[in-house]
Amino acid sequence: MVSPSMTRGFDGKNDLCRFIIVIKLPYPNPADPQIARRLQEPDGQGWYDYGVLREIIQETSRGNRHERDYCEIYILDAQFGKLFYGIVDQYGRKHSGYSGIFPKYWKQALHKVEVMSETGAKKTCREV
Repeated sequence: MVSPSMTRGFDGKNDLCRFIIVIKLPYPNPADPQIARRLQEPDGQGWYDYGVLREIIQETSRGNRHERDYCEIYILDAQFGKLFYGIVDQYGRKHSGYSGIFPKYWKQALHKVEVMSETGAKKTCREV
């Protein structure tokens, strides 16, 4: 499955889905008036990030529908690493990621993969 947003309504069980490629994380539009207002709240960024990660779990579960099913999943957006593992800001402060919200089976299947860009620089992708 390759889709810009396939989080609902698709049951890719068994041979219907053997790989999922997430090119871009499913961020809601921050220009939307309701989302912009919510982002101004004290917990706004956490709410925003949590919603994105919830959608990633939903999207990447489309191809793993039961205990004996399998599906290769690739998350290409580098923003995923920042959300999952956390970041160190410009002042050296560590902001923890949201890895704790992911199911155990999901985290156990996560692998870090380095790929070469067209310029020869290494980039990190996440393979679930």
